[in-house]
Formats: sequence, structure tokens, C-alpha cells
Amino acid sequence: MPCLYTTKIIKKQKNMNITLHQPLAIHGIGKRENQEDSILPELGKADVSTKIFIVCDGVGGYDKGEVASNLAANEFNKQLNKFARDKIFSSETITQAFDATQNAFDLYFEKEPKSKGMATTLVSLLIDNKGVVSVHCGDSRLYHIRDGKILWQSFDHTVINELLRAEVITQEEADGSKKNRISRAIQGTSIKKTRPDVHRITDIQANDYFLLCSDGVHGSITDDELCDTLSSEQENEEKIDVINTLCEANSADNFTAFLIQVKDVLLDKQEEKEKQRTFQDLIHEGLSNTDYMFRKPTKIKKEVKKSAEAADKQQENEEIEKSVEEIDQHQKNLAEKNTNMWKKIKGFFK
Repeated sequence: MPCLYTTKIIKKQKNMNITLHQPLAIHGIGKRENQEDSILPELGKADVSTKIFIVCDGVGGYDKGEVASNLAANEFNKQLNKFARDKIFSSETITQAFDATQNAFDLYFEKEPKSKGMATTLVSLLIDNKGVVSVHCGDSRLYHIRDGKILWQSFDHTVINELLRAEVITQEEADGSKKNRISRAIQGTSIKKTRPDVHRITDIQANDYFLLCSDGVHGSITDDELCDTLSSEQENEEKIDVINTLCEANSADNFTAFLIQVKDVLLDKQEEKEKQRTFQDLIHEGLSNTDYMFRKPTKIKKEVKKSAEAADKQQENEEIEKSVEEIDQHQKNLAEKNTNMWKKIKGFFK
């Protein structure tokens, strides 16, 4: 199946250069005996130039959940890097990478048939020159947070959530349920082919946060606690420590997360140049052109006619004809320039 691309269709998206503060991560074993989460780049290896972030949460325990998460993270990363030079992660690119990841499970099962049953969730943040893309399958989650508010978060693929969305159960019944199995996971096409949800985000501003995490994290910290932490005056290192402390105290599961803060969002050179021209600048220039177009040429015409009266008739005709032609051309040029200027001013109201 093709992936679900939930972004709005935009005729022309502006190119942008998104710069980051140093990405931070946590990767704890929690109260489990083994670590079934995987993280890429590996802990401590992400930097400001990283464009692909991945968190996977293995399912299956002794059925090699840790193998599943590691296999999915590395294969998805490898496939995406084949297209990194394109500078944009399209829906087709993501679909190909995700399908190849599922196929990698099938190849592994041929060598290790006893491993059938292992599976993993996946959540990934991809940064390109059109914005960022969220890719997720399962209940690992991605948040987009600005000024202490959650602008968007991914939909957990769980049985309870699916029943709630279909209005089969109420919110109260969902909150009271203790069992919440995932409804999607990567487990190979020979077991069950699945698909990710893909969501492109183009509304990005400096200081925005992106948090991608396993359920061991979002099950340990409330939305209010998360927003309060990220909107505090603390440094990012202190903020990730707060999240880590809450996970250690509240999680019975492994917990893994990337905390990524946007440093700046720059448009390409031409668009940046246009952006720097303020609304007031455009208004002033538009009014000035209008004034010049309707006042100055009239004054010039009067002066030309006055001077011509003192010349002989032949010279008068030649000079007037030449001057009027020049004035007409000048008016046309100004009219064209003025029309374009007011179009730009009108664009501010769209």
C-alpha cells in the first residue's frame, strides 16, 4: 500500500534552509532486562548537520525485539541515504525506503526462521529543503512544539486508538483500558505488510522543538509536563535531563528520545531578499511611483510645450513629437513597474 501523505497540496513550496541547535538524546533501559529500543544516529553521534533521525521500539521480547528495532532503523536509514542528494524526501522516496525495510525482514527470516514474530515500531524525522517530514508506524511518537504548545503530534497506531477513532468506544472507556496493543508494526511482508503515516510540516520557526520518542517516554511524561519543561528558561541539556529523570521514575519500559530544536529557518537568497523588503517599504515605493507617474510627466509636458512656443514651427513639431514619445514610454515603464509593485503589496494580504 502507498503511504498516507497527510500534508496539504501546495503548488509551490518555498525552499528553506533549516539549521539546528545541537540535537540531544536519551536511551535508557528502564526496568527491563534488555534494551529493545534502537536509535539513529547512535547516542551522542547526532550533530547540527544530521538530516535523518530514527527511533524504533522492538516488539517481541525474547523473540528478538532488539534485533527487529536495530534492523529496521539501519535499513530505513540506509535506504533514505540513497536519496539524500535529492535534497527532498518525497512520498515516493519514503514509500520505497519503507518497503525495502519490510523486505529486509523477509530476507532475515529466510536465514533465521525462528525469528518470525519479531516486530518493531518506527518514528523518523527527516529534514530537507522544503521543511520536515514525520514518518511513523506503531506507537512511537513525534511532537512539534512551539512556545509551550503542541502544534501537532503523530497518531499512535494502537487498537484502542483505532477503536476510539472509529467511535466504537468512548474516551472514558479508552482511558480505563489496561490493554493497548499496537495495530501497526514492521514485521516483514511475509507476516503482514503495513504502511507508515507520513506528514510534511512546512510551518517551522526558530526555537520550535521536535521530540521523537518511544512509548516509554510519552507514557512517562504528560503533555503539560513536556510543554512546561520545553518552555522553561533552562538550557536544552537540562530539559533533556528532566525528561530522562521522569522516565527513570515512571517507566517500566525502555525509553528513547531525540530532542531537536530549530535554530533558524532561512529562505533561499532571492526569497530572503524579497522578505527583507518590509510592507512599509512596498507601500512607500508604490505611492511614490503612483505620484511620479501622474504628476511629473504632466509637468514635463507643460515645460516642453512652453519651450516649443519660442521655436520655429518645424523645430517645434519635431521636439514635441520626440518629447511626447519619450514621456509616453516613460509613463508605460512606470505603469508596468507600479502594477508589479501593487501586486506584491496585495500578496501580503493573502
